[in-house]
Amino acid sequence: MEVLLGSTSKIKQDAVLAALTTLNIEAEFSAVKAESGVAEQPFGDETIQGALNRAKHANELSPNADLVIAIESGIFRENGKYFDYAIVLALEPITGKTFQVKSEAVEFPEDAVLETISRGVNEWTCGKVLAEWGRVVAHDDPHQSLAGKARAEFLNDAVLKLFKLLPKTST
Repeated sequence: MEVLLGSTSKIKQDAVLAALTTLNIEAEFSAVKAESGVAEQPFGDETIQGALNRAKHANELSPNADLVIAIESGIFRENGKYFDYAIVLALEPITGKTFQVKSEAVEFPEDAVLETISRGVNEWTCGKVLAEWGRVVAHDDPHQSLAGKARAEFLNDAVLKLFKLLPKTST
C-alpha cells in the first residue's frame, strides 16, 4: 500500500509515520507539498475544505497512492469560545471515499483570535499573534503554552484515531 501525505511539514509526516508504526501497517510513505486553497488561519468549515483541497491536490501530484492523508488546523467557535482543531482527512482515490477526524481541542484566547482577524487571516495566525504578544513560546506550537501539550501530540493522537477508523481494505 502506498500512503501519501499532502504536506511536507515534518510534524505532520512524523504523525503519519508514527501511526503506521504503532498499528504495524506496512506501507510506502511519501509526502508532497499540496495547497489548501484556504487562508493561512482558516475558520470553521474552511478548515475542513482546506483538508479536502490538500488531499485532492496531493492526489493530482502523485496519482498512484492508495491512500492520501491531509491535515489542516483551524479555529472553530463553539459555545461562545474559540478552539483550535486539526482536521485529519483520508481520501481513498479509487473509491473517492473520505474519512475524517478532528484532534482534541485547545481553547484559544478570544482577543488573539479577534486580533488575527483584524490583521488579516491570509497572512496572520493566532499563534503568530500570541507569540508576538509573548503569551506563547512558539508561534507554530501555541498548544504547548496554552494546554501544556505539544501540537505534535495532538496531531499524533488524531492521525492514529483516523487510521483506526479506516476500513481494513484501506490499511
